[in-house]
Amino acid sequence: MKDHYLNCTEQHLECINKVLEKILAILPPDQVTSMLDDIQNEADSEQEEEEESDEDESSGEYEEVEEDCYETEETSEECKEEEEEIDQQKEFIATVDTTNGELLQQLELPQYKKLEILDLGGCTKITDASITKIAVNLKHLYVSECPITDISLVALSQNCLELKTLSLRWCTQITDVGVKAVVRNCSNLEMLYLEHCDVSHELLDELQAMQIETI
Repeated sequence: MKDHYLNCTEQHLECINKVLEKILAILPPDQVTSMLDDIQNEADSEQEEEEESDEDESSGEYEEVEEDCYETEETSEECKEEEEEIDQQKEFIATVDTTNGELLQQLELPQYKKLEILDLGGCTKITDASITKIAVNLKHLYVSECPITDISLVALSQNCLELKTLSLRWCTQITDVGVKAVVRNCSNLEMLYLEHCDVSHELLDELQAMQIETI
């Protein structure tokens, strides 16, 4: 069927061409030239219109891309502002039933990247396992009643050099060794809470001589 249609079309074109040849043979040469020029001009005009249409479409697409880029830049700025707002949260207070795993999971959130104040007072499930991992750049740490040992204090002395306040009340497993490590390396230490801790009187005298307030 398709071949038959093509054959018919070719035959029609041949007939049309023969008719045109006869017409052109009758017309004066000047008129033939004028007709050909008109046909060429019309074809050129249609081509120019198509090109202009393509340019308009391309321009529209470019403007859309620019708008998308602008929106992307705005979104990026908004994200930066949100991150700055998130980073403003520098304090975290844990509930007394918080576990090591829950604490680590919580402090991995973006808003606690610049954590300075950490209150774990009364969290009896918090041990060295979490303190050694989160003890970074803290300035105020409250671990009263937490079952930590000198291992946590050594980690503090290495990673929290700006430490100013440290509460160790009822941390009965710490000794002079851990406290001395903190005092030796944390030169900004101002307050050290050692109530009901198993430390020597000699250590307390040394702290007093260093003008570190102990309670």
